[in-house]
Amino acid sequence: MMYDYRGKVAGIILSAVGIIAMATEKIGKFSVFPKLNIDQHYLLSYWCALFGLLLMTFSKEKQEDERTRLVRSKAMQTAFYLLTCIMLSFTLIATIAQKSLPLDVTEFYMLLTLALLMYQFLFQIGLHFDFLWEYEDKGLVENLKNIGPNKWGILVYLTVSTLICVILTFII
Repeated sequence: MMYDYRGKVAGIILSAVGIIAMATEKIGKFSVFPKLNIDQHYLLSYWCALFGLLLMTFSKEKQEDERTRLVRSKAMQTAFYLLTCIMLSFTLIATIAQKSLPLDVTEFYMLLTLALLMYQFLFQIGLHFDFLWEYEDKGLVENLKNIGPNKWGILVYLTVSTLICVILTFII
């Protein structure tokens, strides 16, 4: 079930408020709610941003058509693949080092946030910039032939993804 477009607008506002509150708390420690300590307030801001991303992910566009659904499914599929690769790389490193990973709960939040942000950027780039991209499954070789016309969209995606990873590293 998908929410209508108003859910996307609410998600954008909620994510923006959460991200601004998180960045502001990293610069100077403050708390809007007196009953919460600084760590609880930061976690509340993080949850606002995460919930906003979830609202954006599961909301329809203004013009929802077949192409939008194809772009959405490919973006979700690619974000899932990226998240799976990250989790597999963590387990491979832990297996090779023969140590358990000291993962905290916040790392799982970060992985979910990273997957949702990757999905949002893939979806927005696919929806607004990659008009020549074919979203049918024709096989790996045939799909790779279409990279040439879409090289700028891919470069923008990789640049923004790198910036998101760097910003998330400093915020979280």
